[in-house]
Amino acid sequence: MNILEALRISHVTQRALVDRLVQTQGDTRERRAIFSSLKRELAAHAAAEERYFYLPLSACCQLPQLSHEGMAEHHQLDRLMAVLELADPRSPAWRLGAQALHDKVHQHVEVEERSWFALAGMALGAADL
Repeated sequence: MNILEALRISHVTQRALVDRLVQTQGDTRERRAIFSSLKRELAAHAAAEERYFYLPLSACCQLPQLSHEGMAEHHQLDRLMAVLELADPRSPAWRLGAQALHDKVHQHVEVEERSWFALAGMALGAADL
């Protein structure tokens, strides 16, 4: 399995978790468990993606803008997670924050899979992925 395949699998997990998160209500054990799983998944994904995807692209392929943009989006997701972590899970603000996180996760993975992965495949080649 190459890095793009691993990232796609992680994207499926992220989408599923964030979809489930926005369907939960109140301060429930389910909501907390899904949030915790999503937090771990996003952190592990960002670490792997930055090391094995963005860094090689930036170093060898003259695509630093893509790398910087991707890492900036990871920081946006981190900030959204931090806001949710501090908010009251029963509040309307929490629900709005969860929806913003949902939308950002979906947007980020869609852009990566539709555009960035193809660019990486052409720039790096199969041997480097």
